[in-house]
Amino acid sequence: MRSSDAIALIKQRINIVELINRFVPLKQVGSRFVAPCPFHEETKPSFSVNPDGYFYCFGCQKHGDIFDFWMEYHGVTFREALNQLAEMANVTVDETDRNPGAARRAKEQRSRREQLLHMYRLAQAHFQKNLFSAKGGACRAYMKSRGITEELLERFGLGWAMDDWHDLANHLKQMGCDLKLAAEGGLIGISSRTGQAYDPFRARLMFPIRDTSGTTIAFGGRIIDNTKDAPKYVNTTDSPIYKKGEHLYGPDRPYGAQKPCTSRKAIWTCSPCTSSASPTPWAALARRLRISRSSVFWGTRRQSCSSTMATTPGERQLSPPPQNFCHAAPHAGSSSSPRERI
Repeated sequence: MRSSDAIALIKQRINIVELINRFVPLKQVGSRFVAPCPFHEETKPSFSVNPDGYFYCFGCQKHGDIFDFWMEYHGVTFREALNQLAEMANVTVDETDRNPGAARRAKEQRSRREQLLHMYRLAQAHFQKNLFSAKGGACRAYMKSRGITEELLERFGLGWAMDDWHDLANHLKQMGCDLKLAAEGGLIGISSRTGQAYDPFRARLMFPIRDTSGTTIAFGGRIIDNTKDAPKYVNTTDSPIYKKGEHLYGPDRPYGAQKPCTSRKAIWTCSPCTSSASPTPWAALARRLRISRSSVFWGTRRQSCSSTMATTPGERQLSPPPQNFCHAAPHAGSSSSPRERI
């Protein structure tokens, strides 16, 4: 199906009210649905959604259809929005209406991305299996000592990377994966001396890092033996599906009225919300792992999310810090980093 036809069919199959309500709680007022705008900081419901297929904000004047909302809310290009919404609506987009060379490259790129996402699913399942194996006993004991419940474990998909140089690499090889592509995706490393694949994550509690749709695109790993001379936290390196400066930990998890933080290019000193009588799941996890309010996380933010926090010395204050900002990620650097306070 040509892109123009696919766009029309996607709009027919996806109800704009139902789609936006998944991310922004809407309230019906007459024939319209309203809410505080997710694209600028406000408390009044100036954001209006028309069931005919359009939204409009009387405050910031942002407007458009489901594609405009998806691009603005998730920070993606039109082509990415088209492909993601097409998959949601079970619509096939034909590439033949574009340049044949560009279509071929786009197909190859999608194929590589799909392979990487598949390998990340395999890796996450493998880490979770490791956690409940006999060799995962030390990690389970550590989690129990820190008060991490089974609910938190399942909610965040935590796992265990064995203290082995080849555990994940051998598993991916057995599953028929392209190890060179796995290395490009940050799952494994390739020795420059021997050319053999090895595991960069070893003896670590593993945190899947997901995008706003809940797809695992990277990992963060925390050591459980603080006596080792190793970085406390290590993150996946940048890859074709993960950019450290564009992703945060936990934007796919619902936090009550919290909205995923998906706007781009901001650096915040994030503090988990721990003062609430009903702490969020991230706050509970962060408290148990002693992630403090001064931990710095690179990523994205949405102005309508807010929290009591302050930047560390030397950090640029972009605007008045948001309140109740709960989206954060395990720090990507070593414990010697001046920005780490974990």
